Amino acid sequence: MSKLKGAGYTMIFGSFLGILGLALYPVIIKPMLNPEPYKEIRQRNIIKPPNRDV
Repeated sequence: MSKLKGAGYTMIFGSFLGILGLALYPVIIKPMLNPEPYKEIRQRNIIKPPNRDV
């Protein structure tokens, strides 16, 4: 197996960062850029305590 020189390391590291970015974009970056749909979902999912008359 040949040793990787500068360009080989750059391609492997760049590929790793690209795959990581593609995986994290819908989870982290998209909600930060456009939070409105996620705020609506959060409001719909809030559990309201039962209204008890004492």
